[in-house]
Amino acid sequence: MVYRVRKQLQLFSLCSQGEPFQVNEARTLDPGDTGATFARIVLPAGKLYVIEYVSAIITLPVGQRVTQVMIDTRTRASGFTRNYFLATRTSNTDSRPGRIDVWIVSQPTRLYAEGTGPPEEESIFLGIGRDKNDDQAFFEIVLSGYLLTRRPVLPGEPVPPDGPKAPVSV
Repeated sequence: MVYRVRKQLQLFSLCSQGEPFQVNEARTLDPGDTGATFARIVLPAGKLYVIEYVSAIITLPVGQRVTQVMIDTRTRASGFTRNYFLATRTSNTDSRPGRIDVWIVSQPTRLYAEGTGPPEEESIFLGIGRDKNDDQAFFEIVLSGYLLTRRPVLPGEPVPPDGPKAPVSV
């Protein structure tokens, strides 16, 4: 398949086989913190990461709520795009001190992040928010998908006259 990157006016062809790729990031929010951008992921230049599944577990003190789960992705053509995901409370261990509410994100998706460079810069940011900050909270997010290698389109390769035929963040 051939894709036209409109803003840069460069043509790229994606290799047909993807390389499986997962990112697993976990953090603790300390008392006083309502949220954080807690992971900055750098992709190699010339790689396109197609994120197909997002899952997360968030443990908060009883009574606190998740206000946002976000993933910012960057492509050269469109810059950063922020994507939000719904967290659902799945259990409550009761209201005694030290007990927690468990929130889950489990969602298929289709997001794109592109490695930049040189110099290489962050391509993905992960973030979480909560409504109160009176105790510790724990977050873990897993992104699953695959990496594609970009290569310049060779002279003489056909380019569809009407642009891309598959969804691409442009």
